[in-house]
Amino acid sequence: MRSTFYTGVLHIATILTFIAVAYAFSTGSGTCNADQAIIGAVNNTPMGKESNLGYSVAVAQDNHFYVPGGPAIQFTVSGSNITTFKGILFYGADANKNHVGQWTVPSDYKLMANCQGDPQATLTHSSASLKSVGATFQWNPPATDRGPITVYCVICASAQQGYQIIQSTQPFVVDASKNASTKSTGTPNSVHGSNANSLRMSKFAFLMQFTLFVPIIVSVLIKYL
Repeated sequence: MRSTFYTGVLHIATILTFIAVAYAFSTGSGTCNADQAIIGAVNNTPMGKESNLGYSVAVAQDNHFYVPGGPAIQFTVSGSNITTFKGILFYGADANKNHVGQWTVPSDYKLMANCQGDPQATLTHSSASLKSVGATFQWNPPATDRGPITVYCVICASAQQGYQIIQSTQPFVVDASKNASTKSTGTPNSVHGSNANSLRMSKFAFLMQFTLFVPIIVSVLIKYL
């Protein structure tokens, strides 16, 4: 009888553990950072073990530039071995590990406002429903130059299959050509200022010449009137 009781308790504990794992996984990432040690330390390890699952993240531009406050950068999740995933952690971090930029939040995803940096800079899943590879995500660069920004993505296939950590091959940096074009807008203004000065000088010269001719005109009028 006692053995049956303990067996029943063990079964209940096992069921509760699976429920806890599923619940933790369904509510989003249990950590803010793409760090294997930190992810492995999450209670019940709901994301499984780290492994190369064949996932990749492509960026919809042929360079690693960003424009502060400029257009969004699109990322696409792909998979060569697995065509679905359940969970994700997505963010860009500056040299001080602050999460920067802001995500446009699609359906089935949410922001993690408790992470270091901008409260809109960390994206995760909001449910453990299967999601297809090919999913796209829009990341809006920070409003100011934050230096090099490395993009991290943790994709979890399932607790059984595990997860994969992906890091951008090179950091995103401010597009110097865009900054140069912005700064060069001051040149036309300075040219316009020179033209204005020339115009003022021309008016001054005209007034001086007019003042010199006034006595001559007056004397001529007096002589012939």
